[in-house]
Amino acid sequence: MSPATALIPGMGTQKSRVGILLAAIVISGITTFMFYPLIALELIARGQSPGSAGLILGFLSGTGLILSGVIGALNARLGSKALAVAGLVVRTAGLLVFAFPVDTPVYIVGAIVASLGSSANGLAIKTELMRTSASRNTITLRSIAVNLGLSTRSRVTIPQHHLQPRLVECGITPPTSTVDDS
Repeated sequence: MSPATALIPGMGTQKSRVGILLAAIVISGITTFMFYPLIALELIARGQSPGSAGLILGFLSGTGLILSGVIGALNARLGSKALAVAGLVVRTAGLLVFAFPVDTPVYIVGAIVASLGSSANGLAIKTELMRTSASRNTITLRSIAVNLGLSTRSRVTIPQHHLQPRLVECGITPPTSTVDDS
């Protein structure tokens, strides 16, 4: 039996497992890239300055990247499946902070925790893709899936008429349409 058709207990074929992992990457990309602009608006509406909101988002997107060497060592020690689950739990715990109006330092701690969890989960999924794939082309498909998530996000975001009141509430002048509807 070839590696591409070998069964993984409880998971179907390796090929179907790769498809599931790639779908998870697309969904994660869509939700992540939709979440960041909305969280920035929410932070500003809660009284954070635009600079503070940017700092918080910087921690949210950058901490895991800066500590990727440590996350890689954890991946080697714990294994990618355990790290993927732990990453999701840690990311969720960090993002829960944003559900509440708290002070800037608490948001920063939540952002750091969420970033570490997100990076851990992302690395674990990449490792699993490489482990379960019969072809090294999977890493290319992973990149395509990430970009698909990013580009799809702009097509499924909140409709403009729902977003404009939130922008005004934050003191931001919404763009006006330059398209002639006649």
